[in-house]
Amino acid sequence: MIDVPTYFFFLLRSSFDGNPGHTFLDRAIFKPRDPPRFQFEHKGIEFKDKNEDCTIDETLEEGLGMYKSHFSFEMLSQIKTNVWRTVVKACVAAGDGDRYKATCLKISVDGRRRMSPPVPDDFVGNVVLWAYPRAGINV
Repeated sequence: MIDVPTYFFFLLRSSFDGNPGHTFLDRAIFKPRDPPRFQFEHKGIEFKDKNEDCTIDETLEEGLGMYKSHFSFEMLSQIKTNVWRTVVKACVAAGDGDRYKATCLKISVDGRRRMSPPVPDDFVGNVVLWAYPRAGINV
């Protein structure tokens, strides 16, 4: 069994042809079956027939106009800020009565350029880092 650091070292520094620093995917390794074999019925489960009629309630149809609207970046920022404040106030109200409450978000960050040294462009895979910004509110 290979451990994670060795696996990433292999991805970053070696390849099948012996040239260090270059990784690639050799598609000849995974040859498709000829003829293809389907084990599960996908068409009736994953795809709908085009002839199938969909009925939409009038209340739902009225709400669809909201999804078609385009909001500016500033408008979305204001909405997110107000939702954030409301959630924090609700957490404080439901909490232990502490007037100062710190909250935390979990945000995914692209870590390719943030690492030292940066990850090479020919790296096969994603480098996702998690950021946990904390904000406090005094209610």
